[in-house]
Amino acid sequence: MLDIRLIRRDPDGVVAALSRRGPQAAETIREVLDLDERWRGLTTQLEQLRSEQNQASKALRGATKSSIRSVGVPSASAISACPM
Repeated sequence: MLDIRLIRRDPDGVVAALSRRGPQAAETIREVLDLDERWRGLTTQLEQLRSEQNQASKALRGATKSSIRSVGVPSASAISACPM
């Protein structure tokens, strides 16, 4: 099993080492790197959304339902429908 940190740090070295096993192994490393980059981007977006959610939650503490509606806070279903 290969460590993702090793793959990130030296992708060419890992590809060169795995090329002895065949071209499919080397291509798999490239796919892993692409998926890792995508995962890191989505994780960053998730952290930003959680931060916004926490800020909104703090702002709504002690508020009444009518004041929340007048501010225009999106419903939970609208938030969960956001594409990631």
